[in-house]
Amino acid sequence: MTRTESEASLKIRNNHKRFPGVYALKNASIDAYPGEVLALLGVNGAGKSTLMNILGGVLQADEGEIFINGTEAKILSPRDSEKYGIAFIQQEIQLFYNMTVYENIFLINLKDYKKYKMLPFLDKKLLREKAAGLLSTLGCYVNPNRKVNTLSVGEQQMVQIARALSQGGEILLFDEPTSSLSMKEKEKLFEIIRHLRDSQKTIIYITHYLDEVEKICDKVVIMRDGQIVGYGHALDFDKKRISDLMTPLERSFSKIESASAGKIVLSIRNLSGLKYPIGVNFDLHKGEVLGLWGLLGSGRSETIRTTLGFDEKISGEILYTKNGELEPIEPKKLFKECGYVTEGRHFDGLFLPMPLWENITSANLHTFSRNFFRVLNKKKEKNEGEKYIGEMRIASPDCDMLTQQLSGGNQQKVVIAKWLSKKSDILFLDEPTRGVDVGSKMEIQYLIRKLASEGVSCVVVSSEVEEIQEICDRIIVLREGAVAAELSKSEINNQRLIKACLGEV
Repeated sequence: MTRTESEASLKIRNNHKRFPGVYALKNASIDAYPGEVLALLGVNGAGKSTLMNILGGVLQADEGEIFINGTEAKILSPRDSEKYGIAFIQQEIQLFYNMTVYENIFLINLKDYKKYKMLPFLDKKLLREKAAGLLSTLGCYVNPNRKVNTLSVGEQQMVQIARALSQGGEILLFDEPTSSLSMKEKEKLFEIIRHLRDSQKTIIYITHYLDEVEKICDKVVIMRDGQIVGYGHALDFDKKRISDLMTPLERSFSKIESASAGKIVLSIRNLSGLKYPIGVNFDLHKGEVLGLWGLLGSGRSETIRTTLGFDEKISGEILYTKNGELEPIEPKKLFKECGYVTEGRHFDGLFLPMPLWENITSANLHTFSRNFFRVLNKKKEKNEGEKYIGEMRIASPDCDMLTQQLSGGNQQKVVIAKWLSKKSDILFLDEPTRGVDVGSKMEIQYLIRKLASEGVSCVVVSSEVEEIQEICDRIIVLREGAVAAELSKSEINNQRLIKACLGEV
């Protein structure tokens, strides 16, 4: 059936939003329909978050209108958004971990479930029954009495969706929901979204993974510089067309040759931690991009954390090239020689309330002290920050902007700039492009290859098969904390990687 404009459950008309020095939204108009999944795509800073925050009542548009089921909606607060049946499922899990499943689901509406009208006692039996009913419609059968901190990430995501439905959510906004899910959990989530679509929910799905658009989305809206630059049926948009609309950036980073000449700069021998890694061995060469790959829980991050002293080393030896020779070194001392882009930039990668320049210089402060009393030279620090803001193409009006005000992709660039400022010869990067847009992802991938061509040795963890094949010279495949295979550039392909991580080779 061909849909008419009047059938749209959500109509956004000519929305504008300006911030000081930035035009975040320009004349944005979108239609979303019941029983459809609408992909909202664009690089970080394209206007997606601004638009979603307007729908969520966090921001108000300077101009424009929003219609819900044909009626103009005045969304001035998150409570108004909820009243109109709009619900967010956030990228980061937004739950109270020390509370039960049913308490998290009904937290906002607990007052509606009093056991006695005049007394402050909850009908916990009813709450548990209703929570179980909501979860069962999502194919999730966890005990409503369980504490959220005992659930898997995928189960926690189901609790978030159940909470949205409990609040009467008819328009569901999914913001990068698969960024921390395993492959199995992703497929389960896709089943749930298809079920919600078949139940005539209106779904807006924000993602940076273009494969997901092909799997579950019916239509796409593409944004760039605050404007809608593409709209239509998902079948009419292949990856290349989407990428071209999202960003004009084109770089052939895979053609940048490694500077590796065979010299070993780091040697890991029989390294074991409390759980993972288990007897891991590998060498890292100068100017090489070495990939660590495996399924979720294979011990990739633990291997890096144990190497650098963040997790306890039980046994094994680490050798580092200093003064031209490989010498034993303790993990914490090795960390002082290296750079480490962590998996979670929000938790241990950045000082979010601080300005850009202070983040960029934070790993290398001793070089900015100017006298015996170690007083920092702020002017020198700011100059360093401005240098890397330019080199990394960080989208910011100036270096005094707070890091928390940047888009995710630009925040990730700040993390990398911090370690580049330290001028380390070895750089560990754990999921360096997770949660960033296509344009930022290409820039970061290009940068890794460029660093290798200049002699920097990089160890990269990535969950994306295409990415790790594209940027790595060699891949160590991990399975249950141990090395399952070592693949050279000529041996790397999807089949070999999957077989190795499943223990078939």
